[in-house]
Amino acid sequence: MYSQCPGLETNHQLANEGLALALAELEHPMASSHDPKSEFGRLNITSLHQHDLHQKTLVAPLKKIPAPLRLSSWKDERLPNLLWAALVAAHFPRDRVLNLFREITNIGFKLGRDKAPPLITHSALGRVPFEIAALVLDPVLQTQDTRMCLRALRLLSALPDAQYWEKLVTEPEEDDWAVLAKAVGALFDHQSQLATDVRWLKVAYALAIGQMVVPPEFVEQIGRHPNHGDQRHVRPSVRATEIAMGGTDDFSNALGENSFDHETFWRECLSKTPCLVSNSHGTEKYEVTAIFDEITLIYDNVAEHFGSTTRTTDIDARHDAAFGISLYALYLHLGMLSAESYRRPEGRFLLRSIAECFITLHYLREKDEPTIWLQYRNYGTGSAKLAFLKALEGTELPGFVELRELHLYANEDYWQEYVDIKLGAFANKNLRQMATDSGCKDVYDRFYDWTSAYTHANWSAVRDTVFVTCLNPLHRFHRIPERPKLSMPSTLEDASRLINRMLDDLNHLYPTIKARIGWHNRAEQRKPKREKA
Repeated sequence: MYSQCPGLETNHQLANEGLALALAELEHPMASSHDPKSEFGRLNITSLHQHDLHQKTLVAPLKKIPAPLRLSSWKDERLPNLLWAALVAAHFPRDRVLNLFREITNIGFKLGRDKAPPLITHSALGRVPFEIAALVLDPVLQTQDTRMCLRALRLLSALPDAQYWEKLVTEPEEDDWAVLAKAVGALFDHQSQLATDVRWLKVAYALAIGQMVVPPEFVEQIGRHPNHGDQRHVRPSVRATEIAMGGTDDFSNALGENSFDHETFWRECLSKTPCLVSNSHGTEKYEVTAIFDEITLIYDNVAEHFGSTTRTTDIDARHDAAFGISLYALYLHLGMLSAESYRRPEGRFLLRSIAECFITLHYLREKDEPTIWLQYRNYGTGSAKLAFLKALEGTELPGFVELRELHLYANEDYWQEYVDIKLGAFANKNLRQMATDSGCKDVYDRFYDWTSAYTHANWSAVRDTVFVTCLNPLHRFHRIPERPKLSMPSTLEDASRLINRMLDDLNHLYPTIKARIGWHNRAEQRKPKREKA
């Protein structure tokens, strides 16, 4: 299932099978879901309407917090400093883990602020005498299974208290990299239950030794965690307090937090463990030949209907545009089937163009004014003239340009000396405005923004196309190049449904054309139905 990243040089002693097995037990950030909308609906995500529009930027709500604002990362900075606690939390039952954490907090309370480590982090433990650190950690060192789990810490030299762990636990083994990876992966999400429990330990310990003064009700919530108060409010309070402890320079400097070079830790993990990628790619299976034949037949039907509805050989902007845009979209849809482009970035280029075809035709249909139809046509003629003149003035003619064709299109309706070149949109509206005015902004929102990212080579599209997520938590699920991706989610069904809506518009303008693409509906009917729970 997993393999090392091709071409990546590594110096390590990691059992790949053991790490892969550990990762298989995790629900890491890349886990899939049968119902992604319900999955993300559970998250506390601000809606688009909660963003403020400033010029051409939708400003994120948290950016409203007045400066200076210092961002602090749980996974990058603070999780590595609590790695010992993460190992315990990830590998043992929660009740036992919380009891062990309470015992450690009680030891800190008994030692008092003057003797106890200022925090329960690796950097703070490394700043106190060995005897004190060993005393505080004694609850997790008393049993053999927890000591065996914690020996994974000896794999790392970057820990500020590494010299203490050499005395506290036995020599690590090769499989301990998997133990370490599972712990980091299980607590990678800063809002997960395991991460919250470890962050609770950090807060509870600081309260116990008197590093913080908080209201009595909060002390009670922390002391009786997780059995007191509404956890929907308590857990966020724990996380917010832990962030404040690690996010204030004066506080963290005083407690030794900044003595841990977390980037050195991550570099050590990168150098000693391999990248892991999944070799499995789930892709839809299509009867491509049958779909191609069906779309070709509909193309022919539309072309025949064009002939049957032709009433003049003069310029008929409405008739030509309505059929031309529909046939163009069908042609693009056929292009998706060529070399299975629907699985690659080209499929997104084509879907974007089909969405633009639909919005343009729907806008023209809703307005249905001779002037608007003519504006659409004249705009295209002017574009041909512009391309023709630029080609003539350029030093080198692009290989794909045919000058005779450009000249024909620029002069087809009128001599080009009478043809204006409109540099804005043909309707003096951008595509979003056209979609809004014609009541089809749902199409724009669903299909245009994300597909445009691929057309414009935006970072998000580049990342989706040529990079894959390394599944090694010790690499922070970073990005590594992969071979050309031929298994993207298909664009075929979306394109077919869009074109059917275009055919509805065409039928409204020039009845009656009943042909519709139906392969995706038949494929849906053949899928096995899930039984209701």
